[in-house]
Amino acid sequence: MKTKKQRGPYIKKPVSFRLWNRCIVGMNGCWVFTGYKNPKGYGRIDVNSKPVYAHRLAFELAFGPIPDGLWVLHRCDNPSCCNPEHLWLGTNNDNIRDMLRKDRSLKGVRHPQVKLTQQDVTTIRELYAVGMVTQTALSEQFGVSRRNIYCILRGKTWR
Repeated sequence: MKTKKQRGPYIKKPVSFRLWNRCIVGMNGCWVFTGYKNPKGYGRIDVNSKPVYAHRLAFELAFGPIPDGLWVLHRCDNPSCCNPEHLWLGTNNDNIRDMLRKDRSLKGVRHPQVKLTQQDVTTIRELYAVGMVTQTALSEQFGVSRRNIYCILRGKTWR
């Protein structure tokens, strides 16, 4: 009869070792996390049986605790990057401003809540330009708000 081989107690490696051991130097100096990534590309690692974003852990290991209400943002726009030099603290509003400044927001047909196509927008502009319909009629015809039609006609959206 075979007996099970006895093993010593499991000793978990320090969290810093587990994080940095899963990073490789990539393009632009990014330290790319090679462990588990969520669908948006952010690395995740378990710390005390709780999932933690890898870039947040990297920031904390390099600079200390993250104050409440602040986010760890990427200068490099690479969600899997853990290089502390590429990370900075900011608010949600800072994150949104950064996204808009770098033109990374979804627009037009790429936006998940889009109701119009580029062809619809062209038709709206043509119909309005020749004076055939009002903005209200266009909004009813295309199932969007009058404000949306106004913004399309003024070039504020769908440029």
